[in-house]
Amino acid sequence: MDAEITAAHRECVRLARSKDWAGCLKVLDAAIIKNDTNALLFLNRGLCNSHLDLHKRAVKDYTRALEVDPRLLKAWIQKGQSLMRLRRNLEAQQSWQHGAQFASSGIQDLDLCLELEELASGTLQAEPMAQTRASPSISEANQNLIGSGSGASTSSARQIISNCRANQNSQANHLSLIRNNSNARNVEIEGNFMDVAELERALSEGIDKVNTGRLDEAIDDFNRLLEKVPRFASALVTRGTALALQGKLEAAVQDFTQAIECSPKQIEAWKRRGQARAALGLEAEVLSDYAEALRIDPNCSDVYLQRGMFHYKLKDFQSAEADMRTTIEKDPNNKQAWNFLVWELIFCTQSWTLSPYLQPTIHVKRVLLR
Repeated sequence: MDAEITAAHRECVRLARSKDWAGCLKVLDAAIIKNDTNALLFLNRGLCNSHLDLHKRAVKDYTRALEVDPRLLKAWIQKGQSLMRLRRNLEAQQSWQHGAQFASSGIQDLDLCLELEELASGTLQAEPMAQTRASPSISEANQNLIGSGSGASTSSARQIISNCRANQNSQANHLSLIRNNSNARNVEIEGNFMDVAELERALSEGIDKVNTGRLDEAIDDFNRLLEKVPRFASALVTRGTALALQGKLEAAVQDFTQAIECSPKQIEAWKRRGQARAALGLEAEVLSDYAEALRIDPNCSDVYLQRGMFHYKLKDFQSAEADMRTTIEKDPNNKQAWNFLVWELIFCTQSWTLSPYLQPTIHVKRVLLR
């Protein structure tokens, strides 16, 4: 039996070198049928499912691995990462906290112990690139965000995942302008009068529901709100975000487009429409949206990040690298950009042309080792 497991492991390593995760899954499935008490087999199958963005299956594999061996710290970490990608943030935090308890009992891998403690305490944020250390990718389909019949190009679905949480601050800009320019209790938006506090509460509650994965509830709430104020740009952007997370990309694009018509300088609408169009494979439209967003705010690091990831998908590595460098210049603490720049653009594309200002920084960026 041990010889069979060893042979399966060697075959998986060979397949992983070429990123044949589907092939790895077949090998591991066969091995698990013969031995369903080996925690590492379930862990490795979970990792393969994670690489394929099959996070529901990954969570089941990590859970099974932990049932066999609850001291397997890597499984606690990866289970939390997959739960985060499923928008089950509370469960992810609980996974890391449980893992941290095992990290302090007995002799364990020091690096994994520290990572679990940081994740459990919230000092280390889960990043889209974190779980794919060996061979990260932004181009596989995400089964939970892109539904059947959505019309999305599965090869670019991950564009929607990387930064699709509703932004509490940027989405509330419209309300801030209302408060700052009116002393009245009631305000008018496109001919419709509503109480300022009511608008604030409705928008805030909707954003919270999107960020905690209650997408149907959020969409219903925004449907009712938009019946009263049909051209409320921030509500349109947030409803569009919820629709995108459900894989309804064309409907999301319609909301973002309407938001742009209502408020042409709202950068969030341009950026999110670019993300949704990226998932639909609309190359020219994506680059146009990102360009307009940067015209409105040339210092928005997240737009450079999103455009860089899209350039990478198009195999325009030079433009992708330039955008990632600009992201870091604008936001030196952007972990996602650091991860992407080093693991994808340097290691995976064999580009070793780090500029001098980046070289001294690499060894102190712990995130690069995640």
